[in-house]
Amino acid sequence: MPSPAERIRHDVTSETSNNGTVIFNVLPKCGSRTLYDLVKKTSFSFNRNVTIRNTMGSYVQSHDDKLREIRKLLFSPGLGFLYTHMRYRDFVTARPKPRYISVVRDPIDRLASLYYFVRYGDNLEEDDSPAAVEFRLRMKRMNYSDETFDECVLKGDKLCQDKGTLIGHFCGYDTHPCKAEVHSKKAFNKAVTNIERNYVVIGIMEDYDSFLRVLEKVLPEYFGGALSIYHQQKKDTLSKMKTKNKTTVSRRTKKILSKQMTAEYKLYNYLKARFERTKKEFGVS
Repeated sequence: MPSPAERIRHDVTSETSNNGTVIFNVLPKCGSRTLYDLVKKTSFSFNRNVTIRNTMGSYVQSHDDKLREIRKLLFSPGLGFLYTHMRYRDFVTARPKPRYISVVRDPIDRLASLYYFVRYGDNLEEDDSPAAVEFRLRMKRMNYSDETFDECVLKGDKLCQDKGTLIGHFCGYDTHPCKAEVHSKKAFNKAVTNIERNYVVIGIMEDYDSFLRVLEKVLPEYFGGALSIYHQQKKDTLSKMKTKNKTTVSRRTKKILSKQMTAEYKLYNYLKARFERTKKEFGVS
């Protein structure tokens, strides 16, 4: 049976697609739900005809369901927006191609936030969607310990080691070098090549306002007015989506992880410098 990566390559890829589609593929805990929510709100507030889909129902949505959602969006007329945690994939083999965007976060901060999120969730307890309910049940079944992220790292536990790396995310689904050599030079170079060839914007979570300002300029048909709505609802949105019981990561833990994640920080710093150039190009200070 073909792997998910092979099925993505063979089942979704096609010669032509609608060039109005934006693919927002992003690692968890980088402020992605906030942006997804803003796309929906701007589309509604400004009467934009944007078809919005996501592949986030990972516990109730099969892989084939996800592929169908992607196919449907890529080859539908008009504007389309896909939100996914899937790695980079070149979904079409010829132009016009979808436009890719993403946002990244300090690797250690993201890892710590993810560690606490899978244990305690956030304040969206009122979310009764099938995916949300199944997520909470799944976390309870895992019966994770309540030790802190610092304690986990000091024990050398695999539960707090890096998962879903930046390099792997942007390198993609290719068996070589992305799968087996996530931290290799070849994988790093492949990730950079994919970024430069395909991503119109990759923002930095720690500079979210600038990210939205750039998106308003680059993709106004999706994000025009997003910054204003974000500021109006920022306090409420961030309160709901804040990870519970998260504590500050100690200097000792950061020192340990920094040595283990040098390649991740190399790519993260590359993306920070790239975003600064993007800001300058579009007059965003």
